[in-house]
Amino acid sequence: MQKFLQAADFLQNVVYINLNLSEEEKMQRYSTLAVLYAQLGMQRKASFFRRVAAMQCVAPTVARPAWQHCYSLLLKSLDGYRLSLDIKEYPHGMLFYSVLPLNNF
Repeated sequence: MQKFLQAADFLQNVVYINLNLSEEEKMQRYSTLAVLYAQLGMQRKASFFRRVAAMQCVAPTVARPAWQHCYSLLLKSLDGYRLSLDIKEYPHGMLFYSVLPLNNF
């Protein structure tokens, strides 16, 4: 357990290293952090970095946003936050959008 905590501490320090990276390299960095955190069993933190990588894919400074890759990373991040897109997993009345009138969209 101690080795996992040391590895997680090391990865956290990697985040604070300020490097001049391209948008693609930043996305790859965050994706790699997500994989490493997942291997350590830290699913929520892995999901956080997947989400950060996803947002990097479509950052305003990106010449050609990778929307499909962004979508894929966001879908993968749902498990770590214990979220699901399956409506059957929510009790009736628990979905916030079920109370919004459709004519607002």
